[in-house]
Amino acid sequence: MALTTAGEISNPFIETSDILYPKFYEKRIAVGPAWNYYYVMQELLNNKWVPWIESDSSEKFAKKFFETRRKAQQSKKDWLYLNPLYDNIVEILSPHTITILTNKNRDSVEELLIHNKISFDGIISMPEHKRFKNKTDLMNYYYRDETVKFIDDHLGIITDVRSRAMFNVDARHASWGYTKDKIPGISLNMSDLEDWLINV
Repeated sequence: MALTTAGEISNPFIETSDILYPKFYEKRIAVGPAWNYYYVMQELLNNKWVPWIESDSSEKFAKKFFETRRKAQQSKKDWLYLNPLYDNIVEILSPHTITILTNKNRDSVEELLIHNKISFDGIISMPEHKRFKNKTDLMNYYYRDETVKFIDDHLGIITDVRSRAMFNVDARHASWGYTKDKIPGISLNMSDLEDWLINV
């Protein structure tokens, strides 16, 4: 979506082999809120590092990013293609009560969950909670009296939750996602997910 928003590829469904895509994927692991994509594209296109500071330009890019995503969502087939499931994930998750915490908008995530017959207790969409700058701050507010298991494929988010959480949380990095690096005791393989969910 970010490459399409920047006008570097015209169709995200057929041009993901573009020369920029592998480089983009490497930087994707650092992205939190959508305005970060503006600086990812600046670095890719100019081939140099730039400071990531929220600005009018980055916010404008974020709005355009969400517009591009909404256009993709208008075709259910295209939206499902852009969000494939990992093998066996439905069977692994089905016995458990899960809440999805996402940077995507609620409707798009709900459509994916319902289509794939994944049961869920709720969806927390970060764009609906703009007073929280990140997932750690949001969870500190909503889960301060609870015990939670939290998994995310963004290693930066996991390290932040583990260092700043003000509630009882077992936060793990999903090593099959964006960040392939593994940290012992923090990263999980897909094969370990089921046991981790079961064990208290």
